[in-house]
Amino acid sequence: MFKKIFILTLALFFSACAINSKNQGVAKVNEVIKIQAQCYNPSSPKAYEAKIKGLVYISDVGLKYCANKRTLDKSVSLKKVYIHRVYDLNENLKYSSSNGNNYYINENFNYYFYVFLKEELENRGIVVVENTQDSPYVLKVDLSFNDFYSKFDSNSLFSIIASQLTLKDINTNKTINIKTKQEVKGFYNIKDLPFFTQLLIKQVANKSADIISSL
Repeated sequence: MFKKIFILTLALFFSACAINSKNQGVAKVNEVIKIQAQCYNPSSPKAYEAKIKGLVYISDVGLKYCANKRTLDKSVSLKKVYIHRVYDLNENLKYSSSNGNNYYINENFNYYFYVFLKEELENRGIVVVENTQDSPYVLKVDLSFNDFYSKFDSNSLFSIIASQLTLKDINTNKTINIKTKQEVKGFYNIKDLPFFTQLLIKQVANKSADIISSL
């Protein structure tokens, strides 16, 4: 009996540590974007380049949009979204390559996407609910991470991720493929791989939020 209690206590402890580590990862990404990335209109090409950790960060979607440029028209009725399922990337694909070596990236892509998408939708004035509330007008969102490619050398890090977004409500039934990429010029610290991967997942969330906002 004591052994079972001890094992359960250990499991809860390590589970709490894992959640806390992920929360810290989200907070770190948000703080870096807040401090180092200037906000722009989503249509501005300047939104796709930033200085992150002293390095030039180039993406195909803005990391930080100005609040007044992305918030929905207040005269429009509030849109409600239910983030239903987010499927993680296959563990065998979670690595970055350099000089013939593979470096495993121990991150839950689905966790970070959920948190970043929820934050981005709420920043745009969209209500995120915990279930469909039995309403056909609540937009149900599913996303699966399907592929990931990453490599780095002494000059830069380049990564690209592919995912599939599914949106359903009484008026919508869409499946959309989303790809996004990043280049980090001057990348040198392998320990920063998880952080920059989190930023790439943030880009997937921002692209998804753009699509949802346009419906």
